Amino acid sequence: MDVTNFRPLALLTSFSKILEKVIYTRLYQHINQNNILAPEQYGFRNNASTVKASFKLINETLLALNPSPPNNIYIYIYVSHTEPFK
Repeated sequence: MDVTNFRPLALLTSFSKILEKVIYTRLYQHINQNNILAPEQYGFRNNASTVKASFKLINETLLALNPSPPNNIYIYIYVSHTEPFK
């Protein structure tokens, strides 16, 4: 039996995955408990997908086009997310 044919076992990947999960859980709890992120922050949060962000934008745009509240002024800035990923 030649010992040079075997690779050593490494526990570093398992340990790093456990450590990453612990850090993520604590950081996420801290962010939620202290309301660090704005409610408008969408994307990688629970119950806050980009679909909901699009729905909110369309809904607020349609409300802004409704002439019933005449004193409200809305300004929207369109940001293209396809350009940076080319």
